[in-house]
Amino acid sequence: MLHCWRHSKMLYAITMRATIIILFLFVAVQANSQNYIRTIDNLDAWAGQLKYDYQLLSRFDKYCRANNLLSGSLAMIDARGDNSWSYTKAVDLNNDGLQDVVFEGPSGGEPNIVYFFIQTNSGFEQVFEVMQGISKVTWKDELLDQVFVSTPGCCADFRLVNSVYQVKYDDRNRPTFSKIFQSVEVLEELAKPKNFFDHPLQFMVNNEGCELRLTPIIDNETEFHWVEITGNTFATLKQGTIGTAFAEQTDETGRIWWYVAIDLDSNVQNCILRTPDEFPTKVIGWISGRYVSKTEK
Repeated sequence: MLHCWRHSKMLYAITMRATIIILFLFVAVQANSQNYIRTIDNLDAWAGQLKYDYQLLSRFDKYCRANNLLSGSLAMIDARGDNSWSYTKAVDLNNDGLQDVVFEGPSGGEPNIVYFFIQTNSGFEQVFEVMQGISKVTWKDELLDQVFVSTPGCCADFRLVNSVYQVKYDDRNRPTFSKIFQSVEVLEELAKPKNFFDHPLQFMVNNEGCELRLTPIIDNETEFHWVEITGNTFATLKQGTIGTAFAEQTDETGRIWWYVAIDLDSNVQNCILRTPDEFPTKVIGWISGRYVSKTEK
C-alpha cells in the first residue's frame, strides 16, 4: 500500500508541477562556450507540432501488431479498453516528407514510455526510446535537433532526472540520438528559485563539509519523510569543489543562497541521490553564499 501511495503521490506532484516547473538543462553550444540555462515551462513540449492522422495511426497500429512492436504497451492499452490512437501522434521528424509517429503512453509496467518511429518505404522503424516524458524539443532547418527529457523516478524513487539528447542524421536521413547532458535532483522537496542570474557564475567551495540543501534556509529539524532525512541537507561538499550558480535568494536572516549545479562525483559526499547510469551527472541544490567564492572560468 505504501508503494502505491508513494507512486500516486509522485504522479500527482508531477502533474501539479507541470505548470510551474523550471527545469535546468545546460547545453554546450560550442567547445569554448559557457553553458546556458534552458527554461522549460510549456505544457505542450512539441508546441502544437504533433498532429492526429487517423489513417496513418491506424496503419501504424496494424504494423506494430503484425511485427510484435510495442507489445507490452498495446497489451495494457487493450486491457483498458482503449486504443493506441489516443497515445500516438504524427510529425515529420527528419524532413523527408513522410509523417513519423511519436508514441507517449503506458510501458506495460508502472512508468510511462516514449517512442519515436520514423516511417520508411516498408513500414516504421523505432529510432528512440525514453522512459516517462518529453519536456521540450527543438528544431533546426526543419529537422528535429534536440530532445529534452524529464524522468521522475518510478515507484518510491524520489529522483528527478533531466537529460538532453542531440539528434544527428546519416546519409539516409535516419536520426540517431546522443545524450549530451544529465542532471539529478530531489523530485518534490527541492525549492525552485524566483529570479535568475543573467549569466551563470562559477564558484569554489571554501569550507570542508559545506551543506547542499533542498531549500534556501538553514533547517536542521524538518522531517522529510519521503526522502528519509531530518533537516534539508541532502549532501555535503568537500573544500575546493567547483560548481555553477544560476540563481540566488535571500532568506529572512539576510543570508544569500545560490541555486547551483555540481558534478556528482567524489566531491559530493553523504548524498541521498545517485546517478542513474555512468553518464556524467550534475546534482542540483542550494548552497550558502557565505562559504563559496567566485572563480574565473
